[in-house]
Amino acid sequence: MSNKRALLLASGGGQYNYAVLDPNTASAGLSITNTYRTITRSSAAALFAGVLANVGKSAGKWYFEVKLDTAGGGGWNNFGITAGGNNLAANPAGWSTIPNIWDGFYGAVYNTGVSVATHANLNASGAVFGFAVDLDTLTVKIYNAVTGALLSTVTGITAATYYPFLQLYRGGVAVMTANFGATPFTITAVPTGYNAGWY
Repeated sequence: MSNKRALLLASGGGQYNYAVLDPNTASAGLSITNTYRTITRSSAAALFAGVLANVGKSAGKWYFEVKLDTAGGGGWNNFGITAGGNNLAANPAGWSTIPNIWDGFYGAVYNTGVSVATHANLNASGAVFGFAVDLDTLTVKIYNAVTGALLSTVTGITAATYYPFLQLYRGGVAVMTANFGATPFTITAVPTGYNAGWY
């Protein structure tokens, strides 16, 4: 079965075709399982290893979650949205040309190469973050999905077509899972006005 056909089948499940992770964009040394929702890397992979989702959005209000299933031995496990074209095997702090907004579970929040906020270090197995993306007002809100607490708000992002991305850092086996809406969210209630998923 082709990757394209497999992705279409994986995204089905109800009213919407929810995004899944696109293996065609994955860094070397990264495996994708759980119906294209979970990534795993070993310590033998490059310093960073990442993957894009298969759905891009340029308008609307969308919510998705990312769970750090296994933190591994490294601290720089990241997720966010990017306009595409950034090197997913490189440190995203250096992504200063192509629009992107990302959060590290360890507490750093960046907007296209510029540090814009910090929060408590939550780089531990079982942490779940919510990413609320408003492409109409160009604002991103980041939540601790377990507690519902708002961690950071990023305003003034660049208008573009954005794709969610996940990225794991070298330092032992690390595992991360994206939930684009095909399964129930961890947060008690999706923020008001946002679509419950990325589709």
